[in-house]
Amino acid sequence: MFTYLDFKLEKLEYELSEVHPYEEIVIGVTGYDYRRKNRLLSVGIQILLCGKHDKEVPMEFTSIFSLQDEGLIRDFEEDDIDAINSHIKRFMAVAFPYVREAVQTITSYTISEVKLPIIDCSRLDLDHDIVLERKSDS
Repeated sequence: MFTYLDFKLEKLEYELSEVHPYEEIVIGVTGYDYRRKNRLLSVGIQILLCGKHDKEVPMEFTSIFSLQDEGLIRDFEEDDIDAINSHIKRFMAVAFPYVREAVQTITSYTISEVKLPIIDCSRLDLDHDIVLERKSDS
């Protein structure tokens, strides 16, 4: 068992655009930090908006969880990467709706508003990103 405590925006490089410049959006987990003393887990999440001409807009978030389950705690204390990857999927399922809302809110003040879809976070872990491609207007 765990408790979702908070999330925060760590980094944003964004500029106003007159057109929707994003061809691809990459959603990924950048890493994690487990604090044994207080059993807190921070998970890094990156949303990368990729546009034409190699333009990239990174948004980096940190989600914070308090771990209570002894098996879960043991997996992080023993650095069991296979188990951790499995747990990351669950943490992302909880955190992603908040990140999704933040991305939309941040970009809603521009012409290039980004509305991320609801995604299946079971495909997202330390080793695998999710790549969304924009449909052509034709």
